[in-house]
Amino acid sequence: MRSLVSWALTEPVKLRPCAFFQGLSRPTSGTAIVGGYDVRTQYEEIKRHIGYMSQKFSLYEDMTVRENIRLFGGIYGMRDQAIRCKTDELLDKLDIAQYADRLVASLL
Repeated sequence: MRSLVSWALTEPVKLRPCAFFQGLSRPTSGTAIVGGYDVRTQYEEIKRHIGYMSQKFSLYEDMTVRENIRLFGGIYGMRDQAIRCKTDELLDKLDIAQYADRLVASLL
């Protein structure tokens, strides 16, 4: 099986490498290739070809429900207008619009 990720960082990494792979941070030195795409210049292509799963099986508790939905929309490269529309659509579809602006921690 061929590896989808290859990288060579010349400086210590202070952020998790996945932040580079998702285009959330830009490396200051070194190189990283994910699925054949360069993380410095082709991060949008990388986001189109990878999935993202938060490390917890939950939403980020210090954010609102709406902010969590918007975060994941952004990670997947959706445009702001599409994120707004899809967020409202999802909140209505799941019948959770009344919780949209509450912190996730307050719902647990």
